[in-house]
Amino acid sequence: TSFIIEHNHIIIFGYAEGEHTLLEQLILSQDNKQRTILICSDSPKSQMENDIKASVNIPKNIKILCRTIDTTDPNVIKNLSIENAKAVIINTFDDDKNLRTLLAVNLLCNKNGNTDLRVVVAMKNNDYLLTEDDLHLNNLIMLQTNDTIARVIAHTCVTSGLSSAFTEIMSINKT
Repeated sequence: TSFIIEHNHIIIFGYAEGEHTLLEQLILSQDNKQRTILICSDSPKSQMENDIKASVNIPKNIKILCRTIDTTDPNVIKNLSIENAKAVIINTFDDDKNLRTLLAVNLLCNKNGNTDLRVVVAMKNNDYLLTEDDLHLNNLIMLQTNDTIARVIAHTCVTSGLSSAFTEIMSINKT
């Protein structure tokens, strides 16, 4: 519950035991830069820490912090130093919770005047997707995960080479 004093850190809301791909990719993307990655979830802190230590190779330039919090409570989120963060990833695996977390993060960003913060939200249901204007206004990226996975599967089946499939998928405009 203590205040995070980090700057330029990455905050991840949501954690699933055994799912380390996102964390591993974030670590790889940092090259040799010093970075703190803060993982916030309703999972027990010790469980998250033990799972990550046992499964992820963490280089010396990366510091991983875990917090057990209610990700939808702005009074708790304000202690994460969102106004100083580089990016926020919301992936709690529950669309309702993702949306409530997004609202709490957005409330704090607007209150603190941080309009440059990049926020990425993973959503399963198309009903929750925001308009392009809302996304742009709030510096948000919403990924519709079921749609994206379906595209990857379909294009991989009919396109030789995964890189070609990704190029084709990412160039498709959503209607």
